[in-house]
Amino acid sequence: MPDPIAVPSNEPARSKDLRKNASRLRDGVMKRGRAWSYVIRIKDPQTGANRPRWVGGFATEDEAKAARDEARVKARRGEYIGRNQITVTAYLDEWIDSHSMEIKPRTLLDYRACIRLYITPRIGLMPIQAVRPSTITKLYRDLLTGGGLHGKPLAVTTVIHLHAILRKAFRDAVIVDGLTGSNPVERAKRPRVPTREPGTVWTISQLQAFLATARQHRLFAFFHLAAYTGARRGELLNLRWADVDLDTKKITISGSTAVIGVSGSTDRPKAAGRESSPSTTAP
Repeated sequence: MPDPIAVPSNEPARSKDLRKNASRLRDGVMKRGRAWSYVIRIKDPQTGANRPRWVGGFATEDEAKAARDEARVKARRGEYIGRNQITVTAYLDEWIDSHSMEIKPRTLLDYRACIRLYITPRIGLMPIQAVRPSTITKLYRDLLTGGGLHGKPLAVTTVIHLHAILRKAFRDAVIVDGLTGSNPVERAKRPRVPTREPGTVWTISQLQAFLATARQHRLFAFFHLAAYTGARRGELLNLRWADVDLDTKKITISGSTAVIGVSGSTDRPKAAGRESSPSTTAP
């Protein structure tokens, strides 16, 4: 059965149509051409006026009645969501713009790239209400088989990351914007997280050997702080003389710097305002 199609409401024309076809309209259900339609009255949230809302495309009268009854219940609860033709790309563009002030610049750049490269070319033109869990599952499958550069398979970790972005966006489409009744991403079959082999960590002797070799390097102080404070690269790049206390041998991590394109961006660290006392000698 094709998805029900909402017919845009034109109040004067629909009122005349209702009176003209009153004999054929039975309890809000009627046959129009080969398909069945129903009509319910929905309160306009802006004006408070009740307006007729036609929904058609049902194969049988029983299907139209069942959909009508469900719509009436949702309308009474204030949960009814009217049909719209907002596309996936249009919504994601608006969604990412509305979150641009709260997402870190590097994360924002990553989100935009994922949407542009992997979502827009495949499901971007679909109405957001037409997206089903199977749509998302197929998207993941297509990306895993040929969504990478030059048609190569896309990495599982990238698809899992894309899943997280879509889940957030569609959650807002349901809860915040009220554009669709459920989140199809939650029920899509995402790829399994690959098992990672444990990474290797330098031994004390290896670290000593590296620092001894790098002692004459212009970035030796950077290497030494990284080795003995555990600070992240962006946190060390953001250090200023005001953050360094040579008397007490302490540094204060007050922010993090990342390079986005040709410009820099500064953020608060994950553990804001923490202090560290780097070792001055190797262990």
